[in-house]
Amino acid sequence: MAQTIPTTRSPGKIGLVYLTTGLQHKAHVWTVAGTSLETITTMRSTAVAMALAARQCLPAASTILGWEIVMPDGHIGYSENFPAPYAGTHTTVAGLAAFVSRTVCLSGRGIGADLNTAHGQIKYTLFCSNAFPINPSQKALTVGSDAGLSALYSFFHTNVICFADFYGQHGEPNPLAPIQSNAYYQKKYGN
Repeated sequence: MAQTIPTTRSPGKIGLVYLTTGLQHKAHVWTVAGTSLETITTMRSTAVAMALAARQCLPAASTILGWEIVMPDGHIGYSENFPAPYAGTHTTVAGLAAFVSRTVCLSGRGIGADLNTAHGQIKYTLFCSNAFPINPSQKALTVGSDAGLSALYSFFHTNVICFADFYGQHGEPNPLAPIQSNAYYQKKYGN
């Protein structure tokens, strides 16, 4: 049976701008259909809550500088710095170098109106340096095994503005968080 394509679309993405190991990164996620991206006070409070959760997945050497709204065509619709940057609070893995290429990701799928409604993927990736161990052959961390990942998971699970698919359907985060060393960053910057 063919799936019905939703007529709704996400109005855009909300995301954080942060520094890890001296490099600037951005982590965006689609917003739920019907969200007014022009209500800056609401979007700002969502960004602050996202930063408070995300900082728990970043080591102290990382700093969340600000936030932005990205329109569906990719241009930045609004951005601002936080009055005071948020430093990461996650402990580092003893003996693990602060490589630039390590990432942790919360992913999920949009939840359609019914079983016949198409849904899209959701992905929120952070460059986490040496906050999490990456053991040989390990592909993911269990979210419940880490307080920082649990905080970010809880934020996306309960937030009604973001963590949506392209169609603007809110999603449920996966309890497994994929971790990896990003090949592009390894080629460009080394480890």
